[in-house]
Amino acid sequence: MLMVLSLQQVSKIYDTKAGPVAALTEVNLELAAGDFIAIMGPSGSGKSTMLNIMGCLDQPTSGTITLGGEEINTLPGHQLPEVRRRYIGYVFQHNNLIPTLTAAENVMLPLKYNRQFQGNKASLANTLLGKVGLGHRQHHLPGELSGGEQQRVAIARALVNNPAIILADEPTGAVDSKTARSIMELLKELNQEKGQTLVIVTHDPEVAGEAGRVYRMADGRLDFFR
Repeated sequence: MLMVLSLQQVSKIYDTKAGPVAALTEVNLELAAGDFIAIMGPSGSGKSTMLNIMGCLDQPTSGTITLGGEEINTLPGHQLPEVRRRYIGYVFQHNNLIPTLTAAENVMLPLKYNRQFQGNKASLANTLLGKVGLGHRQHHLPGELSGGEQQRVAIARALVNNPAIILADEPTGAVDSKTARSIMELLKELNQEKGQTLVIVTHDPEVAGEAGRVYRMADGRLDFFR
C-alpha cells in the first residue's frame, strides 16, 4: 500500500520565557493512501500542533517527515506552501473563510497560487459547492450562511487542489448534531470513493468512532487507541 505520510520521532519544542515547552515528543505515525484516522485528546495535548506540522503550516524541532516520498522537515520555510498545495487540504476548526468573498470565491482562492491549474476556476468551484450541497449558495457571503454551510464551504475549498490528504481540525465542533452527521458523511464519502487519506482531530467520541484507527494524545505523545 502506498505510504503518503510518515512521521518518525517528531518533536516540537517552543522556547518561552518560562523555559522550553515540549508540544510534541517523539511522535511516530504512518499513513497510507485511503487511511482514515482520528486523533483525540484534551486541550493542550498537542493535537493542533501535530496537525499543523502534518499540514506544512509549522516545522518540527527534530525528527523526520516524509510526504509523498519527499523528506520535508529540512525544507526551507518558503518551500512549504508549494508542498502543502500539492498534497494537503486543510479544514480549519473555525473555517477561516474570507468574509468579503462569496462562497465560490473562497473555494477558488487556493487556485490563485496554483500555477499548474489550467481549468475553469469558477466551474470547478461551483462543482465542488454542488458536491457539498451548496450549489445554490455560490454567490452568498459567509455572513449570509449558517455555521454548517460555512464549514461545507471550507471543505469544498480544501478539496479544490485535489489533495492526497485531508486534515480536519474539529470539523464538527461548532455545528449542531444533525449538521455534524452530514459533514461526517461527506468526509467519509470522499475518503471511500476518492481514496483520499483523512485525518480528523476531534473531541467527539462519535466522530472518532467513524475512523478506521483512533489515536490519543496526552502531553505531546501520540499513542494508538484502537
